[in-house]
Amino acid sequence: MASILHKLFHPLFSGPPEPPRNKVTVVGVGQVGMACAVTILLRDLADELALVDVMEDKLKGEMMDLQHGSLFLKTPTIVADKDYSVTANSRIVVVTAGVRQQDGESRLNLVQRNVNIFKHIVPQIVRYSPDCIIVVVSNPVDVLTYVTWKLSGLPKHRVIGSGTNLDSARFRFLIAEKLGIHASSFNGWILGEHGDTSVPVWSGTNVAGVNLQTLNPNIGTDCDDENWKETHKMVVDSAYEVIRLKGYTNWAIGLSVGDLVESLMKNMNRIHPVSTMVQGMYGINEEVYLSLPCVLYGGGVASVINMTLTDDEVTQLQDSARTLWDIQKDLRDI
Repeated sequence: MASILHKLFHPLFSGPPEPPRNKVTVVGVGQVGMACAVTILLRDLADELALVDVMEDKLKGEMMDLQHGSLFLKTPTIVADKDYSVTANSRIVVVTAGVRQQDGESRLNLVQRNVNIFKHIVPQIVRYSPDCIIVVVSNPVDVLTYVTWKLSGLPKHRVIGSGTNLDSARFRFLIAEKLGIHASSFNGWILGEHGDTSVPVWSGTNVAGVNLQTLNPNIGTDCDDENWKETHKMVVDSAYEVIRLKGYTNWAIGLSVGDLVESLMKNMNRIHPVSTMVQGMYGINEEVYLSLPCVLYGGGVASVINMTLTDDEVTQLQDSARTLWDIQKDLRDI
C-alpha cells in the first residue's frame, strides 16, 4: 500500500540530494558558540548549520532547540554531532571551543592547554572541508589563530581571527554614546592584540570626515583635559566587567562574528579589523597574527589596508606583536 509520502509527491528527479552550498559549522556549543550560531541563523547566512562539541547531551539539546524554531528561520538544515564528518563541505568554520583560564594559571599554560585541544580539532576540520575558511574566536584569539594556521596547512588568507572587530565595536559605541550619535556614525579603529595591548588609532578617529584629533590635538594622550584615553581603558576592561556581572560574554561577540561571516559569505569586500598574519608590516619581524583593517571577500582576506599611523601608534603595534610572540615562541607541538 502506498505511503502518504508516495501519494503526496510525484518525483521528477531521483538523483542524490543537492549538497549545501553555503554551509557554516560552529565548533563549540558554549555560550559564545550558540550566540554565533543564533546570529548566523537570524541573518540567513547559511543553507546548512552544523554544530560540533564533545558534550553530546548539550549538543543534541541545542540542535533540537534550534530545529524546533525552524518555522521562524530560513536555514533548512540544522545538524549536530561529535563526529566531524557532520561538518563536511563547510564554506566557513567558526571555532569557539577551548578551555577557560584557571585562577593563578599563566597565560602560556592556558594557551598550551588550548593548543592541545586544537591539535584534535583543526586537522578534522581540514579533513572534511579542505576548501573552508576558518574563523577563530577562542581566546587568546590571536595566538590561537596562529596555532590554527600552523596546524591546518591552509593559506594565511583563509585563517582569520575575530581579533579586534569587537574591540572596535565597543570603542565606537562608547565614543558615539559620549558624542550623542549612533555607533555607525563614528569611525574609529582598535588594532593589534585582542587584549590588554590593543592599539587605539586616535589619529584616524572621525565623524562625517571631521578628524577628532584636529579638534583636540591631545586626544587619547595623558595631556588631554577631556580624558578620552579613558574610553580605550573601558574597551580593554569591558569584557572583564561583563564577566564579573554575568559570568561570561556572548552576545556582542556572537553579533561580531555574524558580521564577519556575512562579509565572507556574501563576498562583500567589506573592511574589518580582524587578526591576520602581519609579518613584514609596520616593521614587525615576528611571525604573529594580530588585527589590522582587512578586506574580507568570499575567499577570506583579500588585502590589508595600509593605514597612515603615527610613529607612536606604530610603536604600540610593534609592542603588541612582541607581547604575542613572547607567548608563541615557547609553544610546543605545533
